Amino acid sequence: MTPRPVILGAAAVIGTCLLAPSFLPSPSFAAAAPVSAASQRSDVQDHDDAWHVDTANEAQVEVHDGVVTFTGTATTGTVTVTTRGATVTAPVRDGKWAADVPARVGVAISARFDLRATDGGPVTATAQRQVSTIAQTTPVAGKWGFDFAPDQAVTAEDGKITLTGTAPDGTVAVKGTYGDALASTTTADGRWSVEVPVESTGLTHLHFILTVDGKQVRHDYRRVDVTVPADSAFAVDTPNRSDVELHDGSVRFTGTATTGEVTVAGLGGTTTVPVEDGKWTADLPARLGVTFDATFQLRASHGGLVTNTVKRQVTTVAEVTPVAGKWGFDFAQGQEVTAKDGKVTLTGTAPDGTVDVTSHNGTPIASTEARDGRWSVEVPVAATGPTTLRFLLTVDGKQVRSDYRYVDVTVPADSAFAVDTPNRSDVELHDGSVRFTGEATSGEVTVAGLGATTTVPVENGTWTADLPARLGATFDVTFQLRHTHGGPVTNTVKRQVTTVAETAPIAGKWGFDFAQGQKVTAKDGTVTLTGTAPDGTVTAKDLSGETVATTEARDGRWSVEVPVRSAGGLTLRFALTVDGEQVRKDERTVDVTVPADSAFAVDTPNRSDVELHDGTVTFTGTATAGQVTVTGLGATTTVPVTDGKWTADLPSWLGASFTVTFQLRATEGGPVTNTVKRQVTTVAETAPVAGKWGLDVTEGQVFEALDGKVALTGTAPDGTVTVRNGNREDVVQTEVHDGKWSVDYPVSEYGHQSLTFLLTVDGEQVRRESRSIQITEQRGPVDAAWGIDVADRGTVAVDDGTTTLTGTATKGEVTIVNRYYHSTQTVPVVDGRWSATEYVPYLGTDKMTFDFVLREAPGAFKSAEETRTFAVPESEIVDFTLDPEPQVVDGLAQLSGTSEAGEIVITERNKPGEVARFTVGKGAWKQGVPLAAGRHAITIKYISDRPNVSSTSRNVLLSVAE
Repeated sequence: MTPRPVILGAAAVIGTCLLAPSFLPSPSFAAAAPVSAASQRSDVQDHDDAWHVDTANEAQVEVHDGVVTFTGTATTGTVTVTTRGATVTAPVRDGKWAADVPARVGVAISARFDLRATDGGPVTATAQRQVSTIAQTTPVAGKWGFDFAPDQAVTAEDGKITLTGTAPDGTVAVKGTYGDALASTTTADGRWSVEVPVESTGLTHLHFILTVDGKQVRHDYRRVDVTVPADSAFAVDTPNRSDVELHDGSVRFTGTATTGEVTVAGLGGTTTVPVEDGKWTADLPARLGVTFDATFQLRASHGGLVTNTVKRQVTTVAEVTPVAGKWGFDFAQGQEVTAKDGKVTLTGTAPDGTVDVTSHNGTPIASTEARDGRWSVEVPVAATGPTTLRFLLTVDGKQVRSDYRYVDVTVPADSAFAVDTPNRSDVELHDGSVRFTGEATSGEVTVAGLGATTTVPVENGTWTADLPARLGATFDVTFQLRHTHGGPVTNTVKRQVTTVAETAPIAGKWGFDFAQGQKVTAKDGTVTLTGTAPDGTVTAKDLSGETVATTEARDGRWSVEVPVRSAGGLTLRFALTVDGEQVRKDERTVDVTVPADSAFAVDTPNRSDVELHDGTVTFTGTATAGQVTVTGLGATTTVPVTDGKWTADLPSWLGASFTVTFQLRATEGGPVTNTVKRQVTTVAETAPVAGKWGLDVTEGQVFEALDGKVALTGTAPDGTVTVRNGNREDVVQTEVHDGKWSVDYPVSEYGHQSLTFLLTVDGEQVRRESRSIQITEQRGPVDAAWGIDVADRGTVAVDDGTTTLTGTATKGEVTIVNRYYHSTQTVPVVDGRWSATEYVPYLGTDKMTFDFVLREAPGAFKSAEETRTFAVPESEIVDFTLDPEPQVVDGLAQLSGTSEAGEIVITERNKPGEVARFTVGKGAWKQGVPLAAGRHAITIKYISDRPNVSSTSRNVLLSVAE
C-alpha cells in the first residue's frame, strides 16, 4: 500500500510576501509625473491577443483598506504590477487577473503591467497606466457625470470655456492641475454648469470635486482640448524672407484681421496694436542690415487666447527711393531651377536700370541691364542644392531696391556615365600609375584617390584617366562628372581597388567556379574551391598573408582544399604563377557553412544539479565523431568522441552555480558544428544506496490536473522523497515502499512548474534531481461531435458589421472569446448546434482570432478547446454626417444626417444642460430639436451602439434658417 502524501502547508504551495508601504509623493496632484509617450500609447501585445488592463490611463482609482485594485484579462500566465517601491504578482485564472497594490489617498501612481506566460519567463505583453488615487466614495442620491468626454474639444469664448454635467444637489468646484481654484457652482435640478477661465489652447487638466452637505463625495479628473476659432481674415502683408525698409529706426508691418489686437515681436522688442476696420499697422524698433524673425499673434480680445500665429524672416534695408516701374521676380522663393552648362538663368521685372547679383555674403556674381521693364541674368553655379542670392537694382547711379532670393539648383544626371573598373577589383600598375576608363556624354571627369587628383575631358563619349599609385595599395577612388569646367557635379561613382604588378600575357582562361560571397559547405574541416587557369601554380593565402593551400593547374583546371576554423565569411587571395612569374592575382570571399551533427547531445538537463567528485564534475553525451570542448567556471577541456559517446571532467567547487558551454568539432581545430549550453549547480557527492533511483517524470512533460492535483511517481530505495517547488519550498513528501514512490502534487496554478526531487535515506540526503513540467487544466470527456463550421484561416461571411459563427456539439455551452474586441459571450448548444453573432471590423482584416471552449455544463471541465483565426471581408459602413442649414418647423430646428445605429446628444455652448438627446437607426436620420433661427455654436456627440463603430464629437457653428 502506498502511503498517503503529507501536504506541508499552504505557504509551500503559493509563495506569499508582505509588501512594505512604498514611498509615494505627497498628496497633491502636482506630484503626478509627466505622462510618457509609452503610457499614452496602446498596450503592447507581443504574443497574447487577450491581454488587457481594465483601468484606463489617467483614470482615478479608489483606495480600499490601503490598497487599489487593478484588473484585466489574459490567456494564461502571471501579471506583475510595478509601482514606485512596490511589486505585486498575480496569477491569471480563467482568463482574468486582479492585483491589489498598496497606496494612499491623493497621490499619483505610475504603474507598469508585465504579462509572463510562465512564472519567471520572458515578458510577452506589457502596459503602462498613470492613475490618481481618491478616497472610497460615499453613495449619493443622484447621478454624477459630465456632458463632455475625456479630451473632448471645447471652444473658448472671451477667455473661458463652459462645462456642464449632472450631480445631486451640492457644490461643484473646479481646480487646475496644481490644485488652484478656478471656478465653483451650485447644482440645481440635478444639473451643473460652470465657466472655467483658460490661458492657452490645447489639453487642459482639470479636477472636479462634488461636495454634499459639507462632505466631499466625488473627485474626478478630466482633460479637455481647448480650441479657439482661427480668424480666416488674418494675414501679414510682408512676405517671408523679404527685405523691409527702415524708417526713423523702425520697420512697419501691416495686415488684415476681423477684429481684436495684434502683437508683433522681434529683435527683443514687442508692440501690440488694435485691429481697426479690418486692418492693422505695427511699427517695430530695428536697425539697418539685420536679419531677424518676427512673430505675429492675433487675439480676439485684449489679454485673450491667441487665435492665429504667423512668423516671418525679414532683413532690414535702407529706405529706398520711389521708382517708376514694377520690381519683381519670375521665380518663387525656394523654386527648383535647372543648371545648364554650369549656369542658371533667372528673370524678372524692373524699371530701366542695372540689376546686380551677389552671393549672400556680397561677392559679385553677375550683372545685367533692365530694358523695357524686363531683366534676365545667367548666374554661374558650382554646386547643386539651395543657393541664396542677393539682387540689387540701381537707377541713375542710386541703389533703389535690394532683395534676397534662394533657389534650389538641380543638374540632370548623365545616364551614359560609367566607370569600367568593377568595385573591389585589382588594377595593374604601369610606370607608377593606374589607368581608369569609362563613358559619358560630354564634359570632364575628375578622378581622386591616394591623395592625388586628375581631371580629364570626355571625348567622343569616352574618357581615360591615369592616377599616380604604388604597388600593393588598397584605396578608394572617386569619379565625378561635370558638364562644364568648374560646373556642378552631375554624377558621382566610387570604387575600391588594389594595385597589382603588371601581368604578363597568358595562354588560357583564368577564373573561378564560385561567385563572390557564395555559400560553400565544409567537410572534415576543409572547403574545396575550383576554377580555370593555364598550366601553372595556384596559391591561396588568408588576409594575414599566410599560405593556406597550393595546387598545380592542369588541363586548364585547378582545385584546392582550404582548411577552415569557423563558419561564416572567409576571404582568400589567389595568385597564379606561370614559369616562375606571378601573372594573376585575385581576391574572393566565400560564406562557409558547417552541417550540424544531429546525433550531438548532452545528457545533463538544463538547470540541474551535478555531483562533485574529487573537485570535478562529469558531463557525458553523444555525437557521431570529432571532439567536444567543454567550458565553464574559467576552465576548458577537450575530449574525443569514441564509439559515438564522450565524457568530460571539468574542475569546479561545491555550491557553484554556473553556465557550461559544449562545442562539437568534426575535426581537431575545425569549425564548430554544434553548440549547447547548460546551467548547473554543483552538489555534494551522494552516498551509494541499495536500490534504483529514478523519476517517471521527463523534462517538459505535460500533466493534466485532476481534482487540483497531478500524480508524480518514480523508483527509489527505502527512504523519504520530498518534492520542492521553484521557490525552494518543500510542498509534499512521501515514504518509499517496495522500491516505488508516488505523490499527489497540489496545483496552485497552471503552466510551467520547476520541481526538485530529493531522496533522504537514514536522515542523509543521497539523491537530488530537477525537472520542469507543464500543468494543464483538467478536461472532461472529449466531445466527438465538436466542430466549427469555418476552417482555420478561412473567410467568414459578414452582414452589417457582424458575422455569425456556428458549429456542432453534443450538448452544453460554448464560450467564445473575441480577441479583437476583448469581448466574451457564452451560447447554448441546442439540438446539436450552436450559433454566436460577433462584431467584426467594417474595414475588414486578414487576422481576427477567436477562442472557443465547450463545457458540458456551466462550471464543468472543458470537453473541447480550440483557437481559430479568420479573414474578414470589408463591409459597408454609414459615416456620421450632419446636414447644414436646417429649417425651423413648428418651432423646432429639423436636424438631419446619416449614421450607424446609436444615440445623439446635442449641447449648446455657454448654455447648461442638453438641447436634445435621441436615438437613431442605421442610415438617414432626422430630428426636431429646440434651436431658434440664427447661428448656434453646438456640440453634437454621436454614441454608437456597437464596439466596431467609433463614437465621435463635433463642434459645429450651425446656421438655422427660418
